[in-house]
Amino acid sequence: MPDIFISYKKEERTVAVQLATRLTEAGYDVWWDAALLAGERFEDEIAAVLMDSRAVIILWSRKSVGSDWVKAEAETARQQKKALPAVIDDLPIDGLPLLFRGLHVTYLSGWEGEPDHPGYTELMKALHDRLGAAKGPELSAPQAEAKLAKSVDEAEVWAAIVSAPNESADEYRAYLKRFGPNGRFAELAQLRIARLEKKDRPARKRGRSWSPAIILPLLAVVLVAALIGGFYLRDGSFRLVTDMFVPAEVREAAARCTAWSNSARTDWATGLPVLEGSAASDCALAVEKFPASGDYLGMLAMVRIEQGGHGDEAIALANRGIDRNGAVANFALASMYDKGVSLPYDAARAGSYFKAASDLGMARASARLCLLAIDDGSVPGIAETPDQITAFCDKAKDAGDALGQVASGYLFESGFNGRSVDYAGAAEFYRRAADQGSLDGQMLLGSLLQRGLGVDRDEARAVGLYSKAAETGNPEALRRLAISYELGWGVPQDVNHAAQLYETASIRRDLIALLLANYSTSGVHATARLNRDIEWLAASGSVVGQRMLGELYQTGFLRAADPQQAGSLYAQCAGTGNAMCQSSLGYFDFYGLGGMRDPAKALQAFEASAAQGNMYGQFWAGWIYETGDGVPVDIDRALSLYRPAAAQGHLSAINRIAALAQPSASPKS
Repeated sequence: MPDIFISYKKEERTVAVQLATRLTEAGYDVWWDAALLAGERFEDEIAAVLMDSRAVIILWSRKSVGSDWVKAEAETARQQKKALPAVIDDLPIDGLPLLFRGLHVTYLSGWEGEPDHPGYTELMKALHDRLGAAKGPELSAPQAEAKLAKSVDEAEVWAAIVSAPNESADEYRAYLKRFGPNGRFAELAQLRIARLEKKDRPARKRGRSWSPAIILPLLAVVLVAALIGGFYLRDGSFRLVTDMFVPAEVREAAARCTAWSNSARTDWATGLPVLEGSAASDCALAVEKFPASGDYLGMLAMVRIEQGGHGDEAIALANRGIDRNGAVANFALASMYDKGVSLPYDAARAGSYFKAASDLGMARASARLCLLAIDDGSVPGIAETPDQITAFCDKAKDAGDALGQVASGYLFESGFNGRSVDYAGAAEFYRRAADQGSLDGQMLLGSLLQRGLGVDRDEARAVGLYSKAAETGNPEALRRLAISYELGWGVPQDVNHAAQLYETASIRRDLIALLLANYSTSGVHATARLNRDIEWLAASGSVVGQRMLGELYQTGFLRAADPQQAGSLYAQCAGTGNAMCQSSLGYFDFYGLGGMRDPAKALQAFEASAAQGNMYGQFWAGWIYETGDGVPVDIDRALSLYRPAAAQGHLSAINRIAALAQPSASPKS
């Protein structure tokens, strides 16, 4: 088990080598050569070492924040509460992925290996606090380099074995002989040897033949047992004769597990049913008692995904279920690829597994495949034409699945495949889904109610529907609720509460919330539904619409960039006295987009926003005082602004307060 895993962008290998050498000299066991095994072919290897490591140092930079692999490794480490972020260049704090802005960050910019560098000293203290003293002896630089070279050699040997056209058990045995039972991939090697030996094992010879007088009665018994088993389990698979004698409480637990897996109340982060009640123990018991069921294995994989921090176990369970032809197992693995949970986002792979689950009769998989194809334009080789896409939606809808109702409603609302836009028809489908407990159905019905499209306008009811979904942390619901509070639609107007909701939605990577809160949207997957929401907001004429339209002109998203137009819209919006608009205007002036940088004007806008209690104005005004950009440095004034922003949940403010508490802290711009 390595002490430390270093995650980095391969182009910045020099920094990783330097850090790995220093940590190895200190006596830690370091895995730093993951880039040698980057790519889908080596997912199992990286996951195994990442899972075993006791601490994970993520080297963030302007390059690495755009790396799917670094972000995937970092998010796994964050979920396991062993992430130690370190910035190695001039990446600003608000350039980090949102979920890392609330973590304490060390700064290694300009570090060239010197032991007294403030950032390196701080990182070593964090490692010591987490891991304790290094278990190994201190090494000289040549000794550390030799140890690391051996690690590289092992990675290269393993890569050569795995990349060979044909797998060979003998090659895995040679690896074990060379690197021993404590090799990085020893467990994987043993598993693959066992699999290959099983595959190559000759078929068992046929035994003696049985007479009809014996075999026919036996077959009758087995058939009756199988039919009984299939009846009480209702999952379409035949069971062993011994399953007839499974206690009633076990059958009831299995039934509850199945009911949970079909729940319409789904988690925004995974797309899987929200984990509630006894589902975890029920599904674990079902797998224990019915280990041959691919679907129960898939259901337990879904449980592990929902519990978080069990990615490797979920993948293993899903793959075992897929080997047993389980529809739910295919669905579970597809969801991981579709949502980027423990696996990198991969629409093509998600689509192929959703298709397999759909072919095995799972209606929800048909709905997810339809929505995936709509959002991405198509799923190559599976759902490419509009007719193929709508066929999957129709299949799920006709089966009565809640997500199928949502997908069909969206087809009516969007006018997909040449349909006439039919808001009333869409509202009916959304209502059906909402009645089944679907959070998506509730939100989309709320959107039509709020705008009076296809239904009588009812802003208060819309807010009620958003609130139900927001209670589960759904970022789209949080963003819609934030807009309602900012504009006073269905609730008393409260711009500062709206800001808190935008911040929470931003943390959950909602694209529109990120835009409205002036955060970076890099790495966010924009869907067709999000684009429609953006276009509607931009055309709404409200202050939120003005701010959104300014963001589109500022970023060049959905239209040609036009900084002059963006600045004009922000000024118009800020002129209403809206604190969020004042903050957006300040951000625009501070960064000087279009060559119009004016820190003094920015500070004026930020302080006007801060005076109204807005967290974004408070943070940015504090940042200007901390960095001394156009004003004298005033740390006390900065802290007095950061503190109320932090109290409202602004992650960057929380981070700056923590950083300023360190004697070696220095602002990064």
